[in-house]
Amino acid sequence: MLGVMNKFRFVWVTGVALALAGAGMVMIQRNPMTCAVSLVVSVLSIAMLYVLLSAHFIAAAQMIVHQASAPQNTAATRRAASGRL
Repeated sequence: MLGVMNKFRFVWVTGVALALAGAGMVMIQRNPMTCAVSLVVSVLSIAMLYVLLSAHFIAAAQMIVHQASAPQNTAATRRAASGRL
């Protein structure tokens, strides 16, 4: 049975690995939809790390800012994602 610190360390290492993997995938992927999914994974894992640090306000603010800066689902966005500009 894992101790409390071992569980915390496992969740922390998993969150760091997800954040780094998501950020790396955003940089190397050419498909915009894959990049968007990787960005969401990265942002959610960083928010999880903030929650583990008991910085709940920062985690919520990050999610609100990320949602506000996300492009809306318009016809131009769908055409750009499908490659038909």
